[in-house]
Amino acid sequence: MIHFPHFEHLTQETLNQMHAYSDDAVLAIMMIVAHESHGGTYMKQIGGPALGAIQMEPVTHESLWQHADNIKYNAARCGIVKNLRALEWDLKYNVFMARSMLLTDPDPLPKTEEAMSQYLKDFYNTAGGKAEWDDYMNAYRFWRKQS
Repeated sequence: MIHFPHFEHLTQETLNQMHAYSDDAVLAIMMIVAHESHGGTYMKQIGGPALGAIQMEPVTHESLWQHADNIKYNAARCGIVKNLRALEWDLKYNVFMARSMLLTDPDPLPKTEEAMSQYLKDFYNTAGGKAEWDDYMNAYRFWRKQS
């Protein structure tokens, strides 16, 4: 497990570089990492294609690079270049890709942990995913408590 305060700081710094910082975005990304990879424990899905602390599938990665508004502009701001395999080792790239995905939703991010957990189940995990709505919140609280 990655030390929670260190990853939170990296997330804040990356979002500031992107000019896409908000406390809600930090919470969303920390919840994604907490649930999807158990706080960065797994950088490749066991038995599946998802990669990185954010467990993003290659098809999603490619779609974002093709269709997300401002992804190339934001990447240039951060010194990032498209690299699917970077999800396996580059934590800044993981934060960048998670935020890029969240930015595809025109609605504002939720403000509370409970509402964010439900949002991430619906938006990031999808209705067909294995997660329950509170898994993101519970994993986040556990990871935060461990550090």
